[in-house]
Amino acid sequence: MTINKRIGDSVRANEIIGRIDDVEFRNALEEARAQVSVSAAALEEVGAQLAHTETELTRAQGLFDKGIVSRAEFDALNAQAEAQRSRRESARATLRHREAALSQAQTNLEHTVIRAVKEGLVAQRHVDGGTLLSAGAPILTVVGIDTVFVELAVTERDYRSIVPGKKATVSTTAVPNVSFEGTVHRVAPFFQAASRTAAVEVALVNNRRLLMPGMSARINIVLENDNNARTVPSSALVTSRGQSAIFVVDDSLRANLVEIETGIYDGRFVQILSPEKIDGPVVTLGQHLLRNGSRVSVTNRGS
Repeated sequence: MTINKRIGDSVRANEIIGRIDDVEFRNALEEARAQVSVSAAALEEVGAQLAHTETELTRAQGLFDKGIVSRAEFDALNAQAEAQRSRRESARATLRHREAALSQAQTNLEHTVIRAVKEGLVAQRHVDGGTLLSAGAPILTVVGIDTVFVELAVTERDYRSIVPGKKATVSTTAVPNVSFEGTVHRVAPFFQAASRTAAVEVALVNNRRLLMPGMSARINIVLENDNNARTVPSSALVTSRGQSAIFVVDDSLRANLVEIETGIYDGRFVQILSPEKIDGPVVTLGQHLLRNGSRVSVTNRGS
């Protein structure tokens, strides 16, 4: 066999990418055609004989009715016609069988031409020229990368907020300082038992072909938006009895532990849902060394 595409080559849909040696298949096709011709001629011959016999049988019927032809002669002619009818049906069946063989031989010959199913780029060659192929063996891997899909795992907490059509931004270290806009394409309808996460696919338009399959990526999906949210840096959070909390400095310069209920988190800041009011600066550095009521010094009071 021969393959005329190598790794990185572009491929069009239905383009010929290789050929298998077809000498054996062409010979089989010619033999099948000859067999069909022989069967067709045999059927025609039997048909002609039957037509002649049926004509004689019709004439003999009239003579038999007049008593000119004996019963034995008439029955012999009738038996001859029945035998020829049987031979005609057998010849027809043989012709159909050989026509099916001819169709299969034609299909086998057509399959010696290897065509690409879809448009894309050759990602891998599985065989080289001259290789003896087995049925179903892969020859080339062709990938289309005009649209790429990024897969991520989401937790139960975020699952309901991620729906098809939601906008996403993707970046990768392989293409620095470039962000790719995409949308959530598919969301798995179940969670993996081991990780308790569900798979989500984000579709990205990749017209410039900067993204390649197998790259790692960072994905940013805005689950919620609140322009009036009260926020603190996520670095200010501590945990108290399993509850999120922050240290707030009062007028006497003591750090008071305040438990909070958090909302939207964007990776840098976290929304505070409750309490509704927090009086005083929030400690954002070294808070893990503090205890409730610890005295602190404030070097810079923000307004």
